[in-house]
Amino acid sequence: MKLRYIKLGSIALLVGILSFTFFSFQNNSEDLRRELLLKVITFAVSNGHYNPGKIDDDFSEKAFKLYIERIDYGKRFLLQPDVDNLSKYKDELDDAMKNIDFAFLDLSVSILNERIKESEVYCNELLAAPF
Repeated sequence: MKLRYIKLGSIALLVGILSFTFFSFQNNSEDLRRELLLKVITFAVSNGHYNPGKIDDDFSEKAFKLYIERIDYGKRFLLQPDVDNLSKYKDELDDAMKNIDFAFLDLSVSILNERIKESEVYCNELLAAPF
C-alpha cells in the first residue's frame, strides 16, 4: 500500500514538473509541446494507469479503433476511404509514440478538417435554397 502512494506521488511530481515545463516554454515551437505531451501520455499509459499496459501492436490496434470511433463519433464526416487510408497506421501507433512521430495525428486531423469544410459548404448550399 505504501509503495502505491510512493508511485502515485512520483507520478504526480512528474506530471507537475512536465506541466510547469509545458507552460513555461509556451513561446517555443509547437513541436516541443506536442513532444512533451506525447511523453506524458506514454508515461501515463506505461506507469501511471491503474492497469498499466504494454505499448505494442495490440495496444496500437485498440488505440486506433478507439481513436477512429471518437474522432468522428456520429460518423458524420469521415468516409470509408478516409478510414482505410488511416488504417495503414493501425499497427504503427506504438512505434510512433516511441519515435515521437506525429504523421498519423497530423493526417487524421487534416482529413477531418477537410471533411468538415466540405460539410459546411454542402450545408450552406442547402440552406441557400428555399424550402
